[in-house]
Amino acid sequence: MDQSLKLPERLLVPLFPLPNAILFPGTRLPLYIFEPRYKTMINDSLASGQYLSVTLESERDGRNQANEISGLGQITQVERLPNNEKNIVVTGLVRVRILKEVSDDPYITAEVAPLTETIPDSDTEERLFAQLRDSVKSWLFRMRAGNIRQLAELGGVRSLDQLCDFFGAYMLDEMRMRQRLLEELDVARRAEQIIHLVKTELYRYSAPFEN
Repeated sequence: MDQSLKLPERLLVPLFPLPNAILFPGTRLPLYIFEPRYKTMINDSLASGQYLSVTLESERDGRNQANEISGLGQITQVERLPNNEKNIVVTGLVRVRILKEVSDDPYITAEVAPLTETIPDSDTEERLFAQLRDSVKSWLFRMRAGNIRQLAELGGVRSLDQLCDFFGAYMLDEMRMRQRLLEELDVARRAEQIIHLVKTELYRYSAPFEN
């Protein structure tokens, strides 16, 4: 959690459940708004400057349910389209826990609580940051064909928690793993999970071509 961001212990915010999107702190999530209830939600959020929570919707017990841990963010870019449709960008602020849904008319409103991350000591963070940066660069070149934009953005990442969230938001496609990274509040463990994932997946990627 950004220490400069002062939030109350509990907030009442619109809840935006999506089947294929996760909002990480410090990252940008582009969304196309076209459904009537979400048009209303975004209009209300823009009018009030209100936060909103983007949560991954998963099928459990035969029905769609929002995951308990989600990302809290603000709308930072808007492109207005015909019929009140919009392209927007939501910028992530913090992880939150969804405590309860308060209303679902005209859209879901929920009470959420900001979560605090566990940051490792400076020596551990420096060591893991160097390891993780090398892993992310390897992933970028092998799995993303050296995407120039992502490589440039990677150069601006300065902390371990930001690097973990950068990877989760922009370089990882598998939703369950992305959700696991969002739910991991210990930054050192989060980094170690990514390092292990990259090592495993790069080995699988290269193994058929060996020998």
